[in-house]
Amino acid sequence: MEQMTLNLPPDLAAALREAVAADDFPTEGEAVRHALRLWMGRREAQRAVLAELGRLADEGKASGDAGECDDVFGRIEARLEEKLRSRVA
Repeated sequence: MEQMTLNLPPDLAAALREAVAADDFPTEGEAVRHALRLWMGRREAQRAVLAELGRLADEGKASGDAGECDDVFGRIEARLEEKLRSRVA
């Protein structure tokens, strides 16, 4: 396992110590690992939702002439791409 040093603001450091003192986690390191796993799972779930929305938008566009909806889909697609770029960066 790789060892790292983290600098935390006082409120997060206190919350970390309190979680260990309350026996929510055996160590500060385990609490941080748990938080990172939750964050990674949430990030992956968000990416999956955005990918599915993009797939559905593509499917809707391919299903036929959408008339005025083409503009709406274009704006939605642009927003999805922007969100994906900002989340990956």
